[in-house]
Amino acid sequence: MSVVGRLCAHLRETFCGWSLLPVAIVLNSFLCCSVSYTTAVGDGHLYPVWPLISDTGDARPESCCFSLLLNLSALLLALFAYMRYRLVNHFFSGSSSVMLAAGRRHALHYLNQVAFVCMTAGAFGLSLVANFQETNVAPVHYLGAGLIFGLGSFYMIFESVIGWFTNAKFTNRKIAAIRLACGVGCFLFVILTGVASKISLGIFYSEMPDPDVEYWHWKPGQPGYGWHLTSTFSEWSAAACLMGFLLTMIPDMQFFSFQLHILSERTPDNVPGL
Repeated sequence: MSVVGRLCAHLRETFCGWSLLPVAIVLNSFLCCSVSYTTAVGDGHLYPVWPLISDTGDARPESCCFSLLLNLSALLLALFAYMRYRLVNHFFSGSSSVMLAAGRRHALHYLNQVAFVCMTAGAFGLSLVANFQETNVAPVHYLGAGLIFGLGSFYMIFESVIGWFTNAKFTNRKIAAIRLACGVGCFLFVILTGVASKISLGIFYSEMPDPDVEYWHWKPGQPGYGWHLTSTFSEWSAAACLMGFLLTMIPDMQFFSFQLHILSERTPDNVPGL
């Protein structure tokens, strides 16, 4: 078999089932940030060095691309959460889970339900981030960010626990440990983002009270810029943790396939006029 043939065979083996779903979320999210960032910088709406993720899609026209693509990521993320929930739920309802003690099996089954709720709420929060820009409806925007990063962190931690105890069926405990590191890292980076952002804005507006000065054009040498960079770096790092976690789900999703069954309650014999 040629090199190309072996490569194609390996790709078919790797990306079977629903394993392309987490890849699609990561690629679409990367495309969203890339397009909105390039457009914002090109139009002069944004200082190009380490902006906040939301700032790349705050003004028109980049806000249109940001909303469109991020809404797609939110939809795919909700679908992923459902598929993962069904996959783990199927494991606990089958014979593969008999190796687990009854109490532990019940606890993990409940944890799977909690994890599903967390990521579904997180996907909704991502949609809020996409549709309510920071400069338009800031409270709703921050609520959405808290849902996707806050509850998303708990989702990753919960899934690492589930993966640890179901390693014989899906993946190994090294992957579960990586997922735990992603979840804890995301949570810590989110906290650091909020603290650094609060400090940087306090310093910025205390020394530059002019309301016409826009903080998304923050430049080196201006008040609070160091804390601002800490905030933006932490936010991008939290997003990277979430994307990294999704990529670790590729082996798990190989076990999942979906079939659509259409059942008709009416036949030609009982349909009037036929």
